[in-house]
Amino acid sequence: MKLFFIVSLLSFSIQAQSIQAEEIKQFKVVADHFWGVDNYENLYYSTDNIFSKRNNDQDTINYQFKDFNLGALTSVDLINPLKIVLFYQDSNTVVLLDNRLNELDRFSFNEIQPLRTVSHAQLAGNRHLWLFNVDTQRLEMFDYTDQETTNRSLPIKEPIRQLKSNFRKTWLVLPESIKVYDWYANQINTISHMFDKIELSKNQIIGFTKDGNYYIKNEGNDFIKVDHLNLASDSFYLMNQKLYIYQPNKLTIYQLTQKP
Repeated sequence: MKLFFIVSLLSFSIQAQSIQAEEIKQFKVVADHFWGVDNYENLYYSTDNIFSKRNNDQDTINYQFKDFNLGALTSVDLINPLKIVLFYQDSNTVVLLDNRLNELDRFSFNEIQPLRTVSHAQLAGNRHLWLFNVDTQRLEMFDYTDQETTNRSLPIKEPIRQLKSNFRKTWLVLPESIKVYDWYANQINTISHMFDKIELSKNQIIGFTKDGNYYIKNEGNDFIKVDHLNLASDSFYLMNQKLYIYQPNKLTIYQLTQKP
């Protein structure tokens, strides 16, 4: 009975916690899309399909990458700022960049056998990429050195809104849930929450709903709503307990604190 009381009290404590957001900075950023930040608080964004990097304390751009032949920039993965992943769905191509936005490599899936149509691409670490293959409707672990698929999931029937990954797991955002996969592309969990978009930061997930609310989940716990923050956003990012919310021509940074 005593153990049950302690466990119940701990569960109540976790559920009773709240997350507060305090605005700490706001400044001008003119961009078509804000992609995120790294541990050094460098900003990454694109304007007129030119991918740029700059320090948040400076107005001048440090580095840029552009290749208009690739089409519109679809997604950017910043999990490893020394190996940034740009995905261009129009040309079915992934480009890898270093921290100065110099091109390291590129992979056109129109030229790699077997041919595949890719809708999402993210870094998986250890010379691998996570891909979603539209032709087979499967999540794939792709070895870009040997240019072959090493693991693949069972077919996924629901539309894929977003693919996010770290070096251990992958999250597929679906219209009514999130499916979680391990390194071997086995489904290990289903999260029954409806989000328009999620972002990952270490052991945290932040989800954004279409009504403008943000929810954060620490590993092993449920999602907790960020109090008094209802702000529609073109894009947002979570890094080191700071929430970056981009709206046209401005970026606002909030410090997040969890309270009992």
